[in-house]
Amino acid sequence: MGERIIQIPEGYILALPEWDLLEPADQVVKFLTDTPDAPKPADTTVGILYETNSPRKLIRSVLKDWENGNPVRAKYLSAGGQYRECLVTGVQQLQDSPDCPVSDPERYVVLYIRTPVAQLE
Repeated sequence: MGERIIQIPEGYILALPEWDLLEPADQVVKFLTDTPDAPKPADTTVGILYETNSPRKLIRSVLKDWENGNPVRAKYLSAGGQYRECLVTGVQQLQDSPDCPVSDPERYVVLYIRTPVAQLE
């Protein structure tokens, strides 16, 4: 069957799961690169909010791919204007919260990827 590649539309929100807040991509990049005391690991886990009409179906298909030993990748537009492809290392339904950046979280899946911080710049 081969690899599943999930194409992320331009302008989607990136979020770091270790933060309480989900922030727009440009703010995340600014935090990672411009804050003097921000940790700068070689790579970081980033969540991409992905809107879909059937989040449970997407999550099931990703989990099934993993069970069958097939990697899943996300292709997204980096802040530098280039498309990047990264291995998806986690997936979950977006949960509603007071800090939620979208009004209809039930339509969103969070795709977690590991990526070098430099690629977010």
